[in-house]
Amino acid sequence: MRQVWTLVHQLCVERRCGDTMKKLIVAFLFALFVFALPLQIVHAGDVRALVDVSVTSSFDSTNTVSTTVEDQSYGTKVSFAASLPGSQTGYEFYCWIVNGVVRTDLAQGAEFIVTEGLSLVGVFHPIDPLKYAVVFLDSNGQKLKIEYVSSGTGATAPSTTNLSKPGYTVDDVTPWDSEFSNVTSNLIILLQYESAVSEMISVGVTGGTGAGSYAFNSVVTVVADTPEEGYFCYWEDANGKEVSYQETYVFTAVKDVSLTVVTSESAPTDVNYVTLSDRLSFHSEKSTYIGQFHIPSGYTLIEYGVLTFDEIGEFDLTTEGIIKYRSNIYNTVTNEFIASIPSNNSQYIKSYMVVEYTATENLTTVYSSAEKTRDLMFSEYGEGSSNNKWIEIYNPTLETVDLSDYDVITYVGGSETTYTENLTGSLLSGDVYVIANSGAIPAILAQADITSSITYYNGDDAIGLYHSSVLIDQFGVIGVDPGTVWTVGSGETAEYTLVRAYGIYSPNAEWDTTQWDVYPQNTTTYIGYHENNSATSIEIVGDTTLMAEKSTGLSITYDPLDSTREVTWESDDEDVATVDANGVVTGVAEGEVTITATSTSNASATDTHVITVSAAVYWDVTYYSNGGSSVDQDSVLDGTTVTPPTPPTYTSYVFDGWYTDDVTFLVPYVFSTPVTADVDLYANWVEEGGVTLADDLFFSEYIEGGGSNKVIEIYNGTGSSVDLSNYTVELYSNGASTATASLTMSGTLLDG
Repeated sequence: MRQVWTLVHQLCVERRCGDTMKKLIVAFLFALFVFALPLQIVHAGDVRALVDVSVTSSFDSTNTVSTTVEDQSYGTKVSFAASLPGSQTGYEFYCWIVNGVVRTDLAQGAEFIVTEGLSLVGVFHPIDPLKYAVVFLDSNGQKLKIEYVSSGTGATAPSTTNLSKPGYTVDDVTPWDSEFSNVTSNLIILLQYESAVSEMISVGVTGGTGAGSYAFNSVVTVVADTPEEGYFCYWEDANGKEVSYQETYVFTAVKDVSLTVVTSESAPTDVNYVTLSDRLSFHSEKSTYIGQFHIPSGYTLIEYGVLTFDEIGEFDLTTEGIIKYRSNIYNTVTNEFIASIPSNNSQYIKSYMVVEYTATENLTTVYSSAEKTRDLMFSEYGEGSSNNKWIEIYNPTLETVDLSDYDVITYVGGSETTYTENLTGSLLSGDVYVIANSGAIPAILAQADITSSITYYNGDDAIGLYHSSVLIDQFGVIGVDPGTVWTVGSGETAEYTLVRAYGIYSPNAEWDTTQWDVYPQNTTTYIGYHENNSATSIEIVGDTTLMAEKSTGLSITYDPLDSTREVTWESDDEDVATVDANGVVTGVAEGEVTITATSTSNASATDTHVITVSAAVYWDVTYYSNGGSSVDQDSVLDGTTVTPPTPPTYTSYVFDGWYTDDVTFLVPYVFSTPVTADVDLYANWVEEGGVTLADDLFFSEYIEGGGSNKVIEIYNGTGSSVDLSNYTVELYSNGASTATASLTMSGTLLDG
């Protein structure tokens, strides 16, 4: 059986059905779902600031008049009936639209609490000729359309294509709650939704009653037991977060929760307070939070909503740089309100509430504790050839994150078989953590923080990122076997590299393929960093000296770490040195040059680097042919290598290479060695059909062992026997300049 809900925004939304008036009561929080808009801050503390109020009269589809009522005292109650602009002759008042919410329960002379950004629209309808106002409403009370129609004619409903609520879709069979084909009175037409969530929400309770399973978006009531000792103090969740200070805690079932009663030695005081939920992932581009307030007797609610801020530290309504999102609707059963804000525009969020103490008319502002709006998220996924697989995790927050609170789990196909990696260490703000397959190529392993079995995935395996055992980000769909792959844009989850798109700053527990950019298989260019911000500052790193005709590469360090890694380069004197698009500086002539780098994402992020260019130095390389044909001397720039010359020739001998000595010919010259001084090279020759001959005897082995185990060996490679009586071996001990021992040899040493 299909379950259809008529979700209504307000305690007193009146609908007229003939002569009958019916009041519809809010029972479902997500009926109130609406995207919040930022407001300018003009109120702080209990100061009665003066604000302007926008007042509009809507007479018919072609007759709308607006005005601004200036200098109204914040928090006061004012009737704006006399401020409605335009002539009301021939028209009859129907309803108010307050900050976009239709209020048919308010008379024309109703009083409104003045707040910044207050926008009022008085809706009229013509009486001569008679036309009726047909107002189409979303479940949150937001006006979708107003149409003025003649009696007995029909209205045209607005499109509902892009309308939805978390856990609900528009009822495709009966999208509207009443007929509007034959209009004979002013009408409110309500959009109807049907539940799209079948799973139940688990509520655990310790120290009270109310535990059980509840339908998504239903109201839950838990009641604290009377403590054996002390007094009830508050309810806390599994993470130790204080969620309510009321013994009877009424809230909406949105996600699984475990609640525990905390007691104290003294009785609590009834005070104003407001709380804020953790971030809820109901929309790929929005972050949703549930606020809840409590107001003791003797206070009047003025306004409520959330504040966001982009810096570490305390903040409130008086802090420069905050953004305030005021809410206009709350659930009167639970005192909950929803704030759904852009996911990518803040780092911290808290709820606020302004109340007036009736006895003194003083204003008081209370706040919840601040929450992070961002968390770790997957930033790159590689499913390449063979074992070239890696997953990258990115920290978009402003703080260093303790990874011990996080786990990554790979789910094989749609089964329950998993590979789990419990992370350790910490991750800096803007930095990434790379998990690779141990069999990946060196280019991947060089960027890896760890290797892990969680990379034993193919294109049909889902991966989950968990924070304190709560799923916060997902790649693929856990519990679903797609067959072979999931399609992602122009690519797939197999044999492609996928990088999280620029501008995504929050994880998403729902798999959203539109958040990923697609690159060819085995693309490793982006491993080890994630570009997701404009650079605030850059620093050039590299050599400060350079020789003319030589080059050196400069590099850039970025702040923050997740900056776009692209700069333009410029030399202030190309007669001294030039610089190319990759930061490679080439010396031209002696002098000093300043190299400037500028971020392409922020022109104010720039740095300079001074390089002193010295005159070019060349070294001579001289070739001695030892009887062979002559070879010209070469001149080589310092630090560069010499190109081997054409080998010389020598009748009856074969050229055996160039050597750095002309006696033993034991050290061949390595032409890849940078030249930093003059070099003399000697040709070695081998008789045709023969072997290379030495000019004289030489030491061939030396042993310095334990005790008296000491040996010196002399080798004869001259090609003939040698009379040893012409040779003496001398020992020079401990750096002595005269021999401390000598041996005059005797006998004959055969060749070889």
